[in-house]
Amino acid sequence: MAGSHYTPELLAKFAKRTRDNHNTMKIRNVAVRKAPVSFAPSIGHTAVIFFYFAANIILTLTNLDNKNFPMLPNIASRAGWMAIGNFVLVVLLSLKNTPLAFFSWSYERLNILHRYAGWVTVIQVLVHLSTYCAYFVADGRPTRLLEREEIYGMVAGCSFFFLAFSGIVIRPWWYELFYVTHIFFWIVGIIMLGLHQPELSKNILQVVAACGGVWVLDRLLRIGRLLISSVSNEVTLYPLSDGATRVCLKKPPMGAAAGKHCFLWIPKIRKFETHPFTIASLHPMEFVIAAQDGFTADLHRWAVTHPGITLKASVDGAYGSTPNIANFDKTIMVGGGCGASFVFGMALDALKRIPEDRNEAILLIWIVRNATQLPWYARDVKRLQSDGRVSVKLFVTRSPNLGDSDTDSDENMFTRSAPGSSSNKEVADVDPEKGGILSESEDAGYTATHFGNAPIAYGRPDVGSLIGDAIHEMSSEKHVLVLGCGPSGLMETVRSKTVSCLHGEAPSVELHCEEFGW
Repeated sequence: MAGSHYTPELLAKFAKRTRDNHNTMKIRNVAVRKAPVSFAPSIGHTAVIFFYFAANIILTLTNLDNKNFPMLPNIASRAGWMAIGNFVLVVLLSLKNTPLAFFSWSYERLNILHRYAGWVTVIQVLVHLSTYCAYFVADGRPTRLLEREEIYGMVAGCSFFFLAFSGIVIRPWWYELFYVTHIFFWIVGIIMLGLHQPELSKNILQVVAACGGVWVLDRLLRIGRLLISSVSNEVTLYPLSDGATRVCLKKPPMGAAAGKHCFLWIPKIRKFETHPFTIASLHPMEFVIAAQDGFTADLHRWAVTHPGITLKASVDGAYGSTPNIANFDKTIMVGGGCGASFVFGMALDALKRIPEDRNEAILLIWIVRNATQLPWYARDVKRLQSDGRVSVKLFVTRSPNLGDSDTDSDENMFTRSAPGSSSNKEVADVDPEKGGILSESEDAGYTATHFGNAPIAYGRPDVGSLIGDAIHEMSSEKHVLVLGCGPSGLMETVRSKTVSCLHGEAPSVELHCEEFGW
């Protein structure tokens, strides 16, 4: 991801219309639409989550032997076993090196399921804890709760509760604090859980140990890759306009490809943290990172105060699963702001495989708030616009009116600051292609109406019409891919318009959206 951590939101495949029956098309049409609730990105996700919750409720409350045992301990015992089962699923869905990658399910696409499996696990733990407490108190044996194994269990339950709390409350507010608390309470919780049920005959300790071992192995693999990649590796930082930073990595990791993402480690800025960013391009491998807060803000401050500085660095990756653009007759790409790292990266990588005689095989739409953001990908725009297989459309949502205080900075992209100007020279004068200083000849190619050879349109574009027109111009036997990366509102437009274009006469369409998030 470019400039922000992200959560990939949807991968919906629509088979060729001649192979789909009408009912299947209708189901898929509904499944990929925006959910009427805020806790899931689509109706399909909502349905999966609903059935998962329902299955847990049914399995917890059915076939209880209430004739021979009181109801409360029956429910408590069942909830405990259900918590263990869900616990295994949570660990499986949390792995970066997930075995499900063999099915082209990269870890980030499983993240939303990991979260809900975690919340269900915590609910089952709380049911287990509260019903056993109620039973022992009602049975006149409250001292049972003071036994060592029971105290371990209560500590484990509280740890898992705070682990879920950090995901719901702290995560959207302060990701770095969330990450630390998440790891801390996870380690405490899994140790206390093993001590809560130490009897080997119950097999719970073996399950907990296996889950802990798999998690540790995943961590060791990631640390190992970081250490291997760190050998003679470094990054060079260049400040860009509007708070962005270009990060150039000396040695790309094995399997790196534009459009995938890596976890970046720069110990000089954050000694014990890695952060995921999308690979914008290779040769050299680059990230374009917009400053938000925490690590990204500190990274930009380093670039501004020390432009061109080289720092020791490493990466873990590359991760991500994306469609093969060469398999489609037409690809429509929509990027919002720093979401262009994904779409530009995918486009550049696709040109290696798309035949040269396929004109306008890619329609790339990039939308930015300020024109000062356009130089972030100046080299990529130039490469793509000069290739007949790609059509680039640039949109700037804010007016270029120089009298508007909100858009004064827009002009800085097109004209070099005069000597003695009060503008920030470290940012304004950085060449987005080389990371150095702009020359007069290089800067002269940009005007208020064109960026290189690509025309600039001002105002909010009708993204839905652009997507719809591109799909409708293709015949029904063609295959179309719609790719999007950006804010949730833009991705909802991409999703809903793509879905509305699905009918009997439409071409086969595949939709792949990635949405900003932590």
